[in-house]
Amino acid sequence: MIKFFFSQSQRLSKYLANTGVCSRREAEKLIQNGLIRVDGKKIDENIPVTSQNKIQVFTNQGERMPIKEDTRVWVFYKPVGMICSHNDPFKRPSFYDYAKQLLKVSHLISVGRLDFNSEGLIILTNNGDLARVMELPASRIEREYRVRIYGYFDENKLIQIRKGVTINGIKYGPFWVSVDTRQSRNTWLIMRLETGKNREIRRVMRKFSLRVNRIVRLKYGPYTLNGLKPGGYYEAKVEPEVKRKMYLNLRQTYKEKTQQIGEEKVQRPQLQSPKQQRKLTNNVLQ
Repeated sequence: MIKFFFSQSQRLSKYLANTGVCSRREAEKLIQNGLIRVDGKKIDENIPVTSQNKIQVFTNQGERMPIKEDTRVWVFYKPVGMICSHNDPFKRPSFYDYAKQLLKVSHLISVGRLDFNSEGLIILTNNGDLARVMELPASRIEREYRVRIYGYFDENKLIQIRKGVTINGIKYGPFWVSVDTRQSRNTWLIMRLETGKNREIRRVMRKFSLRVNRIVRLKYGPYTLNGLKPGGYYEAKVEPEVKRKMYLNLRQTYKEKTQQIGEEKVQRPQLQSPKQQRKLTNNVLQ
């Protein structure tokens, strides 16, 4: 069951499609099958709804995740020299403060982070659920980086990096890696990965005696820099891929909670009636 609210009047099927719950055609089927209630009443027509209506959707798969109508997404090019932190003990320039001043928005959540010396694409949103799902390793959302390394780099190191390495008991990779350009002792690589471990690329390169002197994130899932310069940004929409990931995550969560409730019911001891207790006592005393 889902409960949600929205501000502008529109046909119910259109709203469900816009918020990522399902397609318009699927929404119309849900309405026809009596699986949607408006203000507690089962409906069988594609009626218009307003912010005063409470909408509930029931499906065989459990809950469906709506994207709030006021969900917003921004793509920034974070420059070098900004920290992705709200409270930095060294008082370095905060990327969040910079973004809030530009957007005039008080509540912002980043999808992942970039360290002080890294640059490139970073996603900001006002929807915590969206940010969490995009960061989850289980979502398998690909990030792409352009990485400049300094040091001796040959085919053998390239193969080993692609396979991945274990550092201090932590597994990194495997990675998709290709050589972009070579400049004397510097080599530009394109790397793609589906995880966001802290300083992951720098740690892996250090393992092979390579020093990273520049990292630029080019892509995060369906979002790209799209020609942005350092410090620039644009507002984007919630892409269908992200809506789908949110729905799958919620469905899995619902499934796990349902299983947990079932296990608790099985393990919960059954209370005996007074008659059963007297019978058990007599058997013990005999």
